[in-house]
Amino acid sequence: MAELPGDQVGITAWSRLRRFHNPQFVTDMLIALHKLPLNQKSNASKQAAQIRYSLLQAREYYDACKVATLATQPTLLYYSAMHLALAEVLTKQTGESSLDRAREQHRHHGLDFKCTGRWLPGQRLDDVASRLRARPLIKEGGQRFGTFELWHRSAREAPIGGYITQSFQDVGATTTGFRLILGPKDAQLNGIHPDGLSFLDCIASIPGLEQTASEWGVPPQIIRAAINVSVGTTGNRSDCNLIVHPGRQPLLNAFFSNMIFFPAAVDRIDVKQPPSGIIVRWWEDENNFPTFRSIPHGCMAHTKEVKFWPEDRPLNEFGYLYIALFIAGNYARYYPDWWMRDIESSSPLALAIEQLLRVAEEQLPLLTLSELSRTSFVRSAP
Repeated sequence: MAELPGDQVGITAWSRLRRFHNPQFVTDMLIALHKLPLNQKSNASKQAAQIRYSLLQAREYYDACKVATLATQPTLLYYSAMHLALAEVLTKQTGESSLDRAREQHRHHGLDFKCTGRWLPGQRLDDVASRLRARPLIKEGGQRFGTFELWHRSAREAPIGGYITQSFQDVGATTTGFRLILGPKDAQLNGIHPDGLSFLDCIASIPGLEQTASEWGVPPQIIRAAINVSVGTTGNRSDCNLIVHPGRQPLLNAFFSNMIFFPAAVDRIDVKQPPSGIIVRWWEDENNFPTFRSIPHGCMAHTKEVKFWPEDRPLNEFGYLYIALFIAGNYARYYPDWWMRDIESSSPLALAIEQLLRVAEEQLPLLTLSELSRTSFVRSAP
């Protein structure tokens, strides 16, 4: 894991993504990543060129979004997200998912947009957002296909980091650094339900939209926490601290119900409940099995704060942004009269989508940089 300066994270991420425009660098990276024999170098070079084209188009849609008005920004930023998703697919998957092969079997966005009924001006955000939905595209035989499905096949939960402090008692010194603490499972995320997700589901689950959601009466489905580790002089034992911030009790109950530990490790765990929030302490060492069998996945807000979902989800942060932008972009494209009315009246939906765009503009390039670099980049704490 690595830190990025907190200011202008999106600009910094786009700048670093330019490294993946270099055909020779990306070709060598693909050969090493997928352990390809030398006789496959031409295919790797072709994949590298397609990654470059995807990133170039993603940046052009992003730049167009920055100079456009809110009338077309959702659609432009969705297309930027889709091309960033393609760059991830081309990097992480084999030649079976090249653009050529994708056009044969996945010539579709992979999502189906639905808008149910009409609503009156001034209607609550939760009511309006629940009527806008994206469903996965599924063939008669149950097979899912399209660009979103391709991306989802190699989508994984994010690593969780924190500050690790190591003590050297013999010299009376300590060192502290931001490092990986909870490693992600290398397993495909659960499939999205055939009914899909509503825009309401997305804004309640996207880190960075908690305040916007709360202001309009939408309860966020996110838990704020911090995690740190202390390592003793010998380096054999690590004392872990998970500090969970105050939140809605049903959400906290669900989160702790899904922190599943091995029964034999019960003596390693200590739970404290201060006036607000909860602190979970446990220890690990090199001679014992891990304490926890599973912890709900989440993502890093910055180097000092983690945002967890109360249970494992079918999407990571990029996925929620991807689907939310698909919904917002299609609404702006196919219902321009409704969308312009929303903008002119500063409706709750328009303001929620505007804030979604601001979050996505920074997070999309940052998350893509992490995937392509095989290094999780996290913004520095304010």
